[in-house]
Amino acid sequence: MGVAVVAETNGRAATLSDIAALRADFREDLAAAEARLAERVAVLDGKVTQALNHQAHEIAAHDEAITALRERMTRLESRFWWLVLAAVVGSALPGALERAAKWPGLG
Repeated sequence: MGVAVVAETNGRAATLSDIAALRADFREDLAAAEARLAERVAVLDGKVTQALNHQAHEIAAHDEAITALRERMTRLESRFWWLVLAAVVGSALPGALERAAKWPGLG
């Protein structure tokens, strides 16, 4: 039985065994390319995961700082209103004492 010519490429006759060899080479190259791509994807995935973890830690730190600032602002606001109340009472107190001193039986 003779070798069957199935195609001609670049002026050269290609046999089934030539095509099978090219096909095997192509599959090996494809497998190697897929392996390199998988490595690159794994590296990038690691970098992205690392960056996201870093961002998550920064966000958590900022959240803690914001919570602390809100608590401090609440305390300061409370103190402010107590000072306002003290100022109002303090400014009204002398006049009230003077009026009370003029009441019969108190003065």
